[in-house]
Amino acid sequence: MLPLPQAAWVYRCFESVKARAWLALFLCLVLGMAFIPGTNILNYYASLVLALPGSFVALWLGVHAARRTRGAYMSLRDRALLSFYVALVPSLLALGILLVNAFRVRNCDPLEGVAFYAFGAGFSMLFAAQVGGVCGLVVRGRVAYFWAALLFFAWTASDALSLYTEPVIYAYSPFLGFLSGAIYDDVIVLDVRYAFYRLFNLAQLSLIWSSLYLLWDGEVSRLRWLRLSTFNVRRWTPLAISLVLVVSLNNIASTIGVSPTREANAQFLAGELRSERIVLHYDAAEIDLDEANRILDDHHYHLEHLDAALGEVYSERIRSFVYSSQKQKVALMGARRVEVAKPWLREIHLTRPAFGASVVRHELAHVVLGRDAAWPLNLPAKWGVFPHAALVEGAAEALEWSSADYSLHQWSAALIGLEIDVDIATLMGAEGFYAEPPGKAYTLSGSFMRWLLDTRGASAFRDVYRDADFERAYGEPLKSLARSWRSFLGEISLPKGLEAEAKLRFDREALFFRPCPLESARLQLEVVDLLLSGQGEEALAQARRLLSFNPEAPRSQLRYMAFLAQLGRFSEAQGLANTARTRRDINAPMIARYELYVGDAAWRHGALPEAEAAYRRVLDVALEPALRRASAVKLSIVSDSEREPILGPYLMGAMPPPEEERKKWLEETLAYLHDAL
Repeated sequence: MLPLPQAAWVYRCFESVKARAWLALFLCLVLGMAFIPGTNILNYYASLVLALPGSFVALWLGVHAARRTRGAYMSLRDRALLSFYVALVPSLLALGILLVNAFRVRNCDPLEGVAFYAFGAGFSMLFAAQVGGVCGLVVRGRVAYFWAALLFFAWTASDALSLYTEPVIYAYSPFLGFLSGAIYDDVIVLDVRYAFYRLFNLAQLSLIWSSLYLLWDGEVSRLRWLRLSTFNVRRWTPLAISLVLVVSLNNIASTIGVSPTREANAQFLAGELRSERIVLHYDAAEIDLDEANRILDDHHYHLEHLDAALGEVYSERIRSFVYSSQKQKVALMGARRVEVAKPWLREIHLTRPAFGASVVRHELAHVVLGRDAAWPLNLPAKWGVFPHAALVEGAAEALEWSSADYSLHQWSAALIGLEIDVDIATLMGAEGFYAEPPGKAYTLSGSFMRWLLDTRGASAFRDVYRDADFERAYGEPLKSLARSWRSFLGEISLPKGLEAEAKLRFDREALFFRPCPLESARLQLEVVDLLLSGQGEEALAQARRLLSFNPEAPRSQLRYMAFLAQLGRFSEAQGLANTARTRRDINAPMIARYELYVGDAAWRHGALPEAEAAYRRVLDVALEPALRRASAVKLSIVSDSEREPILGPYLMGAMPPPEEERKKWLEETLAYLHDAL
């Protein structure tokens, strides 16, 4: 409970009609979020959405509280506490609304959600109120609100500048908390860096208030600039300590990954190769010089392909950062599961690509196409700030055009046949892309843009990338182009079973509509890490918790089957597969994957005849070429008493096998092949 004087002052601050209006507006935002998928549960996204508006309201309340108490006799400490308490009111009310809403909308991990809120929006609002309180003390009159708002926006813009000028895709800000970066990179956790940053924010507040302490005249309860003319050790000591603390924490911020720079990342990776077109930074500790040269040659190959496709040689030098692992990449620049390009910086960031990997061309395409788009992002963007994501990704997909078993045109035709596609005109809008699952959005936009490139030529393709004005670039409205594209897809002859595969692959919910998206992504990563470290029982426990989020969903069960297969839990995997065969909502392609995992589980369990039978069942129902190839290879090995002891441990052993064992198995395999031939 608050001390009575503080409680009285908090009440007096909210007697103002304006204060109540700001509070009401903020709470209306929270209530609105309760009905929007993705923000209607207490998690990272809800905290992120609330942070900036909540901080601005708290900033106003901080100034308001300082002005209401300007003539009152109150210590500097009590004024700081008052700023804290007035921000605590909207912060706790917002948290309460989201917690109450948890009785209506399932929250998979409420404690984690509270932690995200505490570190994010909650802390940001308390910080902003302190800044507002200081502005209200230092600046007299209503102009204090203006200066507080100016400081708020300038500070936020300064923190966001690193997103534009440096390789990182994440950002830390006192008023925002943590911005994770790529929306599809959904493994977001509270880590040491976030805790360090909030400690740094506390040091900043300490520096601000200790500076005011130098000027504070307790006898008249006001600031007096003349106090700077006298030296007093007791008054200067807090400022000195706070200054040392802020400077020290700021100096180590880049070291622990709070604000890494391009130079620091390049120095950490240590490896560098240069050509006329590429500057390649690579992890010299894991990638040797021969592999780095192959990666550089691969970059040149893809650039030459892009030059030919677009009809002009790209003349600027591109900087490419190649990280040895996802773990290293997320630590140095923030992306884990996604590859990243920043066209305005002419940079791409990749996780150790295999030679010939089409994703290299995709990311290079973003940079090359950027020459046709406007500053500041070198992307087609609404108002220059909000990218037309479907055009950006669709154009890169069109130029990548990987040589998989099925083309994007075939997948798109299958989607239209299933009637689970989306209106391409809506998808190509500034907001339509993120309303769809990524697989569907990338496929449809990529097919549409490839059709435009093939039928209308590179010149118009580059022209529309400038500003997303399809009618200007192509001389006809987007809806007319969409109808022609659909007619083209309608003439494509589809391989048998492709529609069933498309339903399995694409008929899923968008990220914000999935149950427990962040918790599921985090648990999947934890299960894999536990499996890699040999902690099978712990991995199984987490996998069961992951399944509990949506236990009856076929995809959830299939994901659980993959973990069972890795652990050799044959009986349990077989039981799930038997149940799946009787369900009417599971199609043949999904059954084939169930059977594949049953075979893997049986093989690891040592039940070789059962594994052989399972792989044969896969071949009976599977239509996807890649799945049939994998099953045929496994069947040929598990059914051969000579090859199975040699290749079996390599396919079904540890994840991944130790290097010495890999070498041993390779030697034995080569010896076997030599004898066989």
